[in-house]
Amino acid sequence: LNIDSNEIDKIEENAFKNLANLKSLYLNFNNIKSLECGVFNGLFNLIELVLNNNFDINFIKRLNETNEIKSYLKNLPTGLFTDFNKLQILEIHNNRIKKLEENVFVNLNNLKRLDLSG
Repeated sequence: LNIDSNEIDKIEENAFKNLANLKSLYLNFNNIKSLECGVFNGLFNLIELVLNNNFDINFIKRLNETNEIKSYLKNLPTGLFTDFNKLQILEIHNNRIKKLEENVFVNLNNLKRLDLSG
């Protein structure tokens, strides 16, 4: 499921609960500022989650004057990826994560690639 470039700033808890067979979810180039526990409930078969380049609009407006483009997803709380036993690829690069809570990546036993760069 590709939901790139839709200016999404918030995803409600259980938004994907009826998509149990979903394998890939792309949420790149949106305005997501934080993700709360339960937002990905029901994605038991997810293999790939990509959350790259999520922008904070106010932050970008300030940076446009200097021609810099920076992005950030601010917070990854404990339990966010709890049900992702099958997840193999997690990309959250080009964000400015300020807080990784303890055990945020617990239960990601099949994870083969984690990208938090940038």
